[in-house]
Amino acid sequence: MEEIKDYKKGIVVLLDFLGVSSLTKEESVMFIAKRNIVVDTIKKECEVANPEKMKILIEGLMRLKDEKPSIDSEKVLKEFFFNITQLLRYLNNEIVIRTFGDSILITWYPKNSDMNNSMTVSLFLFAIANVLKKAFIVGLKNEILLRGAVSVGDFLESSSNDKDLTVIGPAITDVKDWYEQANWAGIIATPHAGIFIDLYDIDNDIKLFANLYFVKYSVPLKTNALDKDTKFWVISWVANDELAKTWTGALSDIYKLMTKFHIPFGVEDKYFNTIKFAEWCLIDFYPKFTNSFKTL
Repeated sequence: MEEIKDYKKGIVVLLDFLGVSSLTKEESVMFIAKRNIVVDTIKKECEVANPEKMKILIEGLMRLKDEKPSIDSEKVLKEFFFNITQLLRYLNNEIVIRTFGDSILITWYPKNSDMNNSMTVSLFLFAIANVLKKAFIVGLKNEILLRGAVSVGDFLESSSNDKDLTVIGPAITDVKDWYEQANWAGIIATPHAGIFIDLYDIDNDIKLFANLYFVKYSVPLKTNALDKDTKFWVISWVANDELAKTWTGALSDIYKLMTKFHIPFGVEDKYFNTIKFAEWCLIDFYPKFTNSFKTL
């Protein structure tokens, strides 16, 4: 008899890759190898946080504190990153990654945390964004582009055996409805998940740190149902230690990586929109805070 467990409350991510539907047999074999590199990156990034890396990150952001008075104190900063470190410790045991076709489904059930607390939810969203930022750039370097969405909420897993697993629930439906809606390569927070980031952005003095993981942006959508000025929280894959350590250097790196892609006629807007987002982040947005992100 099939075993059905209780609903879980956690983070759900659904991703796919642009341009896979038109691949030949030979190209499909190459794609699977590249997709596996991205999946392996996600698994690696979900391991227990490296204390030394966290120490360097904290020291770098302490220097930002001196430049930006909106960051209140050393105590607040250290407590924030202590929380992030604790969150990352859960990833290795609680995260499940499933692949099917050109899609990746990630469910993360932090059973030891209060997912009814909006601050806790927002911190977990930042933690998973930190993982996905790295995966996005690894994909870009391997000439594949990720698109998808992140949600938070209830989901249920049931299985009759190790190879037969069903995942359903409101959080699954939410992420399924949104992951293909953006007309670009990038990862958005669904409107429901975005409310938790909004709450964090309003309630905290260290707002800059939310923007290391998510930025609010007018995302180009496939549908015209929403106003063009409707903004979503988007994972900021451009603020990434896999790129050059200055904003202009990072943008140059992105341009160079994008030159490797063949841009088919009729879908060029997806690629232009991806570049436009990077330009907005690295020319208009982040330079307001600092000239570089040497330790980010």
